[in-house]
Amino acid sequence: MVEKVPSEQRQELFPPYFALTADSQQQGRGRQGKSWESETGKNLLLSLLLYPRIPPSLQFHVCRQVSLGIAKWIKETFDIEQVFIKWPNDIYIENKKLVGILIEHFLLGDSIHYSIAGIGININQTSFSASLPNPTSIFLETQKTNSIEDCLHGVIEKIKQTEMLSAEILEKQYMNCLYQYNVFANYMLPKISPEPLLLKIVGVHEKGMLQLEDTNRHLYSCAFNEVVYLI
Repeated sequence: MVEKVPSEQRQELFPPYFALTADSQQQGRGRQGKSWESETGKNLLLSLLLYPRIPPSLQFHVCRQVSLGIAKWIKETFDIEQVFIKWPNDIYIENKKLVGILIEHFLLGDSIHYSIAGIGININQTSFSASLPNPTSIFLETQKTNSIEDCLHGVIEKIKQTEMLSAEILEKQYMNCLYQYNVFANYMLPKISPEPLLLKIVGVHEKGMLQLEDTNRHLYSCAFNEVVYLI
């Protein structure tokens, strides 16, 4: 999501990685108008300020950085092996959703002036709405209660470390974490076919387009709203 910043707002008022957190939220929102539910005081609800200094055409680099940093933090902190990034940037443990991320970019001239990463991580919540298909939490995966403040500092530090990676290494590590990468599964591509297609993910373009291939090696390139995973 991209918005323009008025030209008079050139001064950076807050430092990189300035963070705002909340104990609860009333109108949590995700991609494509979806909501994010969170029990009061149980989870990490974070808005993180970034200054990527890259052209808008390469904004997906920020998505890679944030999602990979969080995935690494989960793996290393909680010794959970099956941690995946579900394109573009949700975090899954096996087939269960743990983290939702929504990144907004604000433009100034021909560059990204700043970005805000809205991050929701289920930490200590043990029950979820029946309308959510596959949620989980750190507690449900480890049977241990964790400090929300410790999680906050750990997540930010790991995202900072990920910023130091070269573009090539960042892309490689992101792909190594990608959910369903190089595995045939059923997907809906509404603009292509009314029926499910057997496809596998083979890459992600630098502009964020998901690259899928069918059994005949025909390539499909999809934007965020053009593909549906069928699990």
